[in-house]
Amino acid sequence: MLACRASDSLLIPACLDRRLASDGVMRGGRTAKLLGLAAIPESAFLLPLVTALILSAETGCRIHIPAVSDAESVSLVRQAKSRGVPVTCGTSPLYFSMTDSDVFYYGGSAKVIPPLGTRRDRESVCEALSDGTIDCISSLHTPLTKPENCQELKKCLFGASGFDTAFSASVTYLLKKNIVTPDRLAALLAVNPAKITGRKAGITPGAPADLVIADTDAETVVSSNTMKSKSVNTPYLGMTLTGCVKAVFSGGVRVF
Repeated sequence: MLACRASDSLLIPACLDRRLASDGVMRGGRTAKLLGLAAIPESAFLLPLVTALILSAETGCRIHIPAVSDAESVSLVRQAKSRGVPVTCGTSPLYFSMTDSDVFYYGGSAKVIPPLGTRRDRESVCEALSDGTIDCISSLHTPLTKPENCQELKKCLFGASGFDTAFSASVTYLLKKNIVTPDRLAALLAVNPAKITGRKAGITPGAPADLVIADTDAETVVSSNTMKSKSVNTPYLGMTLTGCVKAVFSGGVRVF
């Protein structure tokens, strides 16, 4: 961290202690007990997060927590920010649209790291997206082939395809529910990620266009035909989501 601080580099720590996680499948709670699955203890996520925040405070190293998924993590990051710790954080649509009970219905497609939390966790993430505690939304895109994305939870790999649905899920579960404004959604999905990673943020006259054109009212039924990813391991499969990306420009060139 001292080296990163000296070069003003951004450090993105992996906030998971795999030794503590052991062979856990999902977050501990009622659903894990009903399914008879080994639980991943909260300590597996909170201890690395606390360590990263303390070291950031002591060294001044900028850190970014990529996947805040529960109420405790939200509280820790909020407190750190209030003390001036140079930390930013993000979350994924799954954490503001689903809970651990959805694992019961969607199986391996909802087996992710960090694991889905409770309704309280989801509500805390939504509040943090609204009040600015969470800085950005990322897809946490982890495509898996059909053999890898099996139906037996114990054997399934962790991960869900998220690239294709990140925008529409954000519109459906945040914008249309009045949790965030259009400007706030644009900041979460585009402006803030660019600022955090040191890239150009915003649209500047005369500069090459880096922008997305989208329709926030168009509806799409998520299917293998609508997804561009080669993998369709997503719990949104078959759902009707609102919001559709119409065009993407990068460096002044239309790439989608």
